[in-house]
Amino acid sequence: MSGFITSYGEDLLLDLVCRRRVSPEFLYLALLTQPGNRYSSGYDIAEPTVAEYKRVVLGNAPGNWEQRGGEMANADAVSLPFYFTEPWPLIVGWALVDAPEGGQVLWAGDLSPVQPTQGSSLAIPAGGLVIRTMAYASGVGR
Repeated sequence: MSGFITSYGEDLLLDLVCRRRVSPEFLYLALLTQPGNRYSSGYDIAEPTVAEYKRVVLGNAPGNWEQRGGEMANADAVSLPFYFTEPWPLIVGWALVDAPEGGQVLWAGDLSPVQPTQGSSLAIPAGGLVIRTMAYASGVGR
């Protein structure tokens, strides 16, 4: 499941390295009902509109991410705290965003389509959320 770093994500990386900007304390995992693109922002990505949906908070501290030769992956499983008590749209992608609402998309990618069903739950295993700096090479799972 491939993904990409966004234009904003590239700019943030340059700022972190060259200007010694402080990285965000939290990242937010958004689920997408339409694929994002390289220029997506947190204001224009297509997220589920069901009442129980909200972005999942991911701590951005040492130990939460593992570096694996040119890529980073989540060190722990990510539980998506949705109980799917109402019908959900098809989930086709993901985005890492710098705010709980709106904000800027840092990375985004496609998923094999997932249709959440009532009474089910979703989780991303440790190592399943992979981000890279190359525009064509980020993904969830493999």
